[in-house]
This record gives sequence, structure tokens and C-alpha cells, in this order.
Amino acid sequence: MKRTFLFFPILLIYLAQPIFSQSVKGLDQAAKGNSGRSTGNSGSSSGYSGSGGGDVGSSLNGVLFFFQTFVYMAQGFALLGKEEIRLAKRNRTENNLFSAEANIQGGYGFTDFTKLQAQGRLHLGWLSLDLRQTILNDRTTEFKTLDFMAWFNLANHRNFKLRAGMGNMSLQNTGDSYFLYGAGVEVLPTDKIRIELFGTLTQRFTSSEMRPRQDINLRVHYDFWKKGYAKASFFGGVSSQKYFQDHTLTTVDAGVNFMLSFHRFNTTPVQE
Repeated sequence: MKRTFLFFPILLIYLAQPIFSQSVKGLDQAAKGNSGRSTGNSGSSSGYSGSGGGDVGSSLNGVLFFFQTFVYMAQGFALLGKEEIRLAKRNRTENNLFSAEANIQGGYGFTDFTKLQAQGRLHLGWLSLDLRQTILNDRTTEFKTLDFMAWFNLANHRNFKLRAGMGNMSLQNTGDSYFLYGAGVEVLPTDKIRIELFGTLTQRFTSSEMRPRQDINLRVHYDFWKKGYAKASFFGGVSSQKYFQDHTLTTVDAGVNFMLSFHRFNTTPVQE
């Protein structure tokens, strides 16, 4: 645990380094310059040169493959169902395994720009759905992104959570969309403190090597109110977004989190 607490200050210092980052106006121009290259295919087609006949053995193999796939999928869904039941029982005391969250936050960048962000999350055991709207502003330009992410909660310990996910990131200034994927961890050192660290990468749907955005976020939550099925927390942190390998925008963030659990919160701390 001591090593964990040392890790987060080091990360905070790293994220705060690129203070003299580019402007939102420069980012908007870069996005428009790269617009239209995120969709489509390579333009080549391999065509089809089949034998034209149909093969009985191949047909039987196809039927067998379909049947095996169906069986494996059914087994997988059965295991996920058992995991959901197990996590639902744990949620009676942990509360964050099945819940809905809303984050409202603002950020300040040291090159005279601001960030506003609204985020909604729905936690359903092993699956979490995340919708995040980000607006970057300077004196002349507004830049908007919309992220949708499906997180797969791979580890669900009481004091530590690990997740990986995939989704879609949209640059609303240009209308371009990109494949989004990432990973995150959550550490709960006490009953009232929650530390989040998550990062995402984007990838074009073509073979281009340029990443439209790299994103990393650190948040520290402190619960200040809890009653019935709801609780609220203040959080602060730092985040850094790098667009088109050239435009880094780093902010110091603060916000409020509201959580509504599927089960009533305990009024006494959970014992180790």
C-alpha cells in the first residue's frame, strides 16, 4: 500500500510537466486538417475466385463450427450469469459494483484555456458503460469530444479494481469517429477515499499510424455525504490529453461525483 501511495504523486508530477502546451485553436486547426481520414477502406478489393461448386465436407465443417461456437457462447453466458449473481450479493456491502454515477468537473490549463466535462457511468457487475462529454475552451475556440466506453471489470476486489475497455471517440468539431480502447485501476485505501487512474488511446479505422488522441486521468475522491441509496464526493486531480501527436493539453481538475447504488449504503465503515 505504501508503494501505491508513492506511485500517485510521481504520476501527478509527470502529468503536470507539459504546462506550456498548445492552444485549443491550434488543436481545432489540426483536427480539421486531419478530418476525413478516419473512415473508409484502402480502396483495394481482392475479389472472389471460388470454385463455384460447393463442397459437402466444407459445409459440414461450417455447421460443426457454428454449433461449437453456439455451445461456447452459451457456456460463457452461463459463467457471466453466475459472476453477476456473486457480485450482486457483494454489492449489498460494497455498493459500487451495481450503481449509477454522474461526474461534473472543470479544469484549468496553464496556457489560458479551460475544460468542462460531464460524465455518466452505469456499473452492472462485470460490465460498466461510460459516456463522457469534454469541452475545451480558449478565447477564440471551442473544441468538443464525445466518448462512449464499455469497460470490462476484470478484477473486483474490495480495495482494488482493474478494468479494460473499448468504445468510440467522436471529434464533434469535424464529425470524425475513432476506435477507442484503454485500461484503468481503482484503489480504495479507506472507506471515504477512492483513487482512480485510467487512460485511453484512439486508433484510426484505416492503417494510419497517427493516434488522434492519447488520454490519461488521475482523480482522488473524498466522500462528504452518504444517505440511503445515494452518496456524493468531491474530487480533484490532473489530466492530460495529447492530440495528433503534437497538441498536449494538461489541466488541473476539480469536480463533484454523485452515486446512486442499487443497495442501501452502510452507515458504518466496512471492517477489514
